[in-house]
Amino acid sequence: MDAILEIAQNHDLTVIEDAACALGAKYKDKFAGAIGDIGCFSFHARKGITTGEGGMLVTNDDEIAQRARELSTFGTEAGPKRDGAYSPPSFVHLGYNYKMSDITAAIGVAQLRRLDTIIEQKRNLARYWDSQLDEIKGIKKPYVDSRTFSIYQSYVALIKPSLDRNKLIQDLMSNGVQAQIGTYASHMQPVYASNDTCPNSKEIFDRAIALPMFYTLKEDDIDYVCNLLKKCLM
Repeated sequence: MDAILEIAQNHDLTVIEDAACALGAKYKDKFAGAIGDIGCFSFHARKGITTGEGGMLVTNDDEIAQRARELSTFGTEAGPKRDGAYSPPSFVHLGYNYKMSDITAAIGVAQLRRLDTIIEQKRNLARYWDSQLDEIKGIKKPYVDSRTFSIYQSYVALIKPSLDRNKLIQDLMSNGVQAQIGTYASHMQPVYASNDTCPNSKEIFDRAIALPMFYTLKEDDIDYVCNLLKKCLM
């Protein structure tokens, strides 16, 4: 973020943070999503808190906030500007239907009140995961930069290069444990038709595995998965 912000300042650019997975996370004691000009969060079911789907945009810029509100409601002029005598809404932008329902918003607000508790529990679970993976050959716990505060939206480990990550996921699933790839290498996706070679990105895509991580996960569950990992990684 330091390098990005410096480039943006030198060239008068707006910084939009993709903080979809990072509600409550910090970099140098600054909250993710509040470092740039705009922060974008996701409330998908796998995220720290959820409304089922949807998300949230945050900003300290009043003009950007006003424009976002207008764009989210079909491009209509925001209500405060239509004071005085009644007049029909005016469409001032080519906007979208991005409204969140009151029901889903209420679910999100209720969970937001518990966000600190959720984060604390997942950080405790991550510490237990770390201690167990330290005892298993062939898999490495997630790296967390010392300047950051991780919320562990996912717990993504790396297996050694000689192993088949996809087979490991299948083996775990065959024993009742749902795992997933850790991350995508965008340049390898057909939609981009890219000729780029990004060896680090490809290696992480091939080796990363997202192990179970959710608020109600128990240490006994982690022990069960770790015993399976020991067998599968032999």
